[in-house]
Amino acid sequence: MATMQDVEREVRNFAAVKRELDAIMEELTAETEILKKKYLPRLRKATSVVTNQHGALYRMIADNPGLFDKPRLQLIDGIRVGMKVGKGSLEIEDADLTVKLIEKHLEDQKDILIKTTKEPSKAAIKKLDEKSMKLINVSIVGKKDHVVIEEADTQLNKILSSLLRFQAEELQNEYSEREE
Repeated sequence: MATMQDVEREVRNFAAVKRELDAIMEELTAETEILKKKYLPRLRKATSVVTNQHGALYRMIADNPGLFDKPRLQLIDGIRVGMKVGKGSLEIEDADLTVKLIEKHLEDQKDILIKTTKEPSKAAIKKLDEKSMKLINVSIVGKKDHVVIEEADTQLNKILSSLLRFQAEELQNEYSEREE
């Protein structure tokens, strides 16, 4: 059986190898940032050009559907272009009325066309006390002690997380502006 000193020794060993991994990840992150800074302007420009060209091609095809009567799709320089019928989506304005109409007009298919479901609400049941849960033959599984090995949040991790969130928001705003 292990002693607390054994656990402390293993934690120190784990912390040492984890710091080594963190150092490698920091180096990788720094190198990645350098590469981003180097290539980001070119990527933005190329993305803009591709987006503009895609829009022009889309409008050309949409304005000239007759070019794609037969064959409907063509493969040109590795790009499939043309027209095809969309999958569409089923629209049911009034589900209750639709069910009644199926029962009236398509009675022989009602078992296939009408879905009936009854199932317990897990969210509501989780709020019950243990006595009530036993009455309905329900229990919560996995509610026992489990091993925890995690780093305490360091100031550096908080700063990095904040920077990553800021960068993600900045990119999202930039993308939103491009769509407008």
